[in-house]
Amino acid sequence: MAQSNKNVTIDFLQSFADAFNAHDVEAIMSHMTDDCVFEASAGPDFDGEKFTGQEQVKKAFEDVFATFPDAHWGNPRHFISGNRGLSEWCLQELNRVALRLKSQDAICLPLRMAK
Repeated sequence: MAQSNKNVTIDFLQSFADAFNAHDVEAIMSHMTDDCVFEASAGPDFDGEKFTGQEQVKKAFEDVFATFPDAHWGNPRHFISGNRGLSEWCLQELNRVALRLKSQDAICLPLRMAK
């Protein structure tokens, strides 16, 4: 559902959330520009790990789905204000050592990051 950053809508943000729940990396990446950035909360640095550009971000999401094959982003809520789109959800997952994780997360997209 790629679209111009001048027309980002709640439907666009829901389509982005749907792509995560489908574990569809191609669909996720179709919502992001070539210079996209993903700042993961986990990683080797104090503030996690930063991935830049389509190739790195795509690989990061592939790794997330490989690590958490049952990850689900539930109850998404979307907001648009000025040049920002915000989606929040409850992430639930069960990792390979049977540790159930649940977190309330959000993503804030500068609208220029959306295709």
